Amino acid sequence: NTPYMATHAWLPGILWSLHGLATEVRMRWALAAGVTAAMAFLGGHAQAFFYEAQLGFLWFGFLWTLKTPRGMRPRALILASVGALLAFGLVAPQLFATLEFTELSNRHLAGHEWADAFVYSYPEARLWGGLQGEPGSGVGIYRWTVAFPVLLTFLAVIGFFTRAQRTTWLFFAAAAVFAALFSL
Repeated sequence: NTPYMATHAWLPGILWSLHGLATEVRMRWALAAGVTAAMAFLGGHAQAFFYEAQLGFLWFGFLWTLKTPRGMRPRALILASVGALLAFGLVAPQLFATLEFTELSNRHLAGHEWADAFVYSYPEARLWGGLQGEPGSGVGIYRWTVAFPVLLTFLAVIGFFTRAQRTTWLFFAAAAVFAALFSL
């Protein structure tokens, strides 16, 4: 799904720029956050962007609480607002068209019936099987199982034992667990 990948390709830039904004509290990071968020939206997958925006918001809040000096917190919020306004300005033409077409989609903004919300969920066995390296089978969405790269496992173990980054590790571990539960 090219638009999905084109949207998520910008996630590292979003997280990096928000980290810079929260720790250095400079205009250049606000501009970088706005541009990378806009590029992610312009990637073309509104639902994926919505997930990225939620993660970015939580990431910035986490960093703002733990890493931004107290005296700089109001300025960090103002600069974050500047970045958000820049992103909105850059995506406005496509945003309004996206909102219009979303109403015609099966993922419209009015929501779903409870049973319909689970149509594309992964069965629990597929998730756990994928984490254990079982090959995918079947058709459609169930053709592939969840991939869990070996490098990610190695980096996750190293991150856990890196004392200076322990709170950051916990944030991303919690985000990963939430994403796995959400996919169920």
